[in-house]
Amino acid sequence: MSRSTISQERSGRFRARYLAPTGRWVSRTFDLKSEARRWLRSELAQIDRAAWADPKRRATRLADWATTWSDSLVGLKPKTIDGYRTLLRVHVLPRFGHLPLDQIRPSDVQAWIVDLERAGLSPSRIRQARQVLGAIYRAAIAEGLVSTNPIDVTRLPRKTLVRPEIPRPETIRLIADELTPPSDLTMLFLAYTGVRWGEMAALRVKDLDIAAERAHIRQSLSEVRGQLYWGAPKTHRNRVIGVPTFLIERLDNITEDRSADDLVFTTRRGAVLRSTNWRTQVWLPALKRAGLDSSLRTHDLRHFCASVLISSGASATLVARLLGHSSPRVTLDIYSHLFPDELADISDRLHSIYQASDR
Repeated sequence: MSRSTISQERSGRFRARYLAPTGRWVSRTFDLKSEARRWLRSELAQIDRAAWADPKRRATRLADWATTWSDSLVGLKPKTIDGYRTLLRVHVLPRFGHLPLDQIRPSDVQAWIVDLERAGLSPSRIRQARQVLGAIYRAAIAEGLVSTNPIDVTRLPRKTLVRPEIPRPETIRLIADELTPPSDLTMLFLAYTGVRWGEMAALRVKDLDIAAERAHIRQSLSEVRGQLYWGAPKTHRNRVIGVPTFLIERLDNITEDRSADDLVFTTRRGAVLRSTNWRTQVWLPALKRAGLDSSLRTHDLRHFCASVLISSGASATLVARLLGHSSPRVTLDIYSHLFPDELADISDRLHSIYQASDR
């Protein structure tokens, strides 16, 4: 028995049928016999490649499947999940939500990427939006809804290198002078340890080793739509950092009467520090009083620390460890321009070796 047939109906249309891997017959009608043959060849080829998916399931709208995908996100930080859902809502669904999964082609995705770039979306944000679309399709492939991922052959805009704005030590001191305790200590701790905001806000008294002038980074605090979440640091790895003596002395004083589980940095009323509130109520007013541009971010304090470490002779490996980067490569991607140019030194060494061999 043939696994496919084409027959002409009374209406004159051609019905193509084939035996699916599920054991049932799948059919579709066409105006032309050539169209029926072409469809059959495509369907049978997918079966032969073990890439076939049920046509009824392929017709699932992307918006419907994206809801299932979004609801199944686990093992990620709440802020990451919220970021994915924002990209889905703002960029993916308006373009593709109404379409069946099997009708979105690589050319459609490429045109979408071009439109996002023309609309002024940054290359990194476009990359993230495409990653969300790709993740939706990977889940659909695993579920047997489709056999291919339309993002696989698409191209992204070249990522532009943006050098971080790095405050000078004098600027850090100027801001500190415009802050009152304990806000000045919060700012100086961020600037001279390089920890992320969430790592600072989650630091507890038991995480400080006053005698050794060390701090153990074990937790991070994030805020998503007003809700606070406690979790592991960004790279899911604990680390130990050095704390300058001038900070240790003040930390020793403010934590002397606190219990081990108390937070080190809080509001004056002892509440958890929220980055949005601190920025608007403390940081921006201090910048204004100091006569500085409001574009300076608290995250730029982390860049300041990296620049100080590098200028002090720290290697990329050490800077990565202290800042909590996933690898030294991340450090070099951000701060390579701050490391000394060793090419001239290497050229001199090679010249010396050549001269020595000629004696």
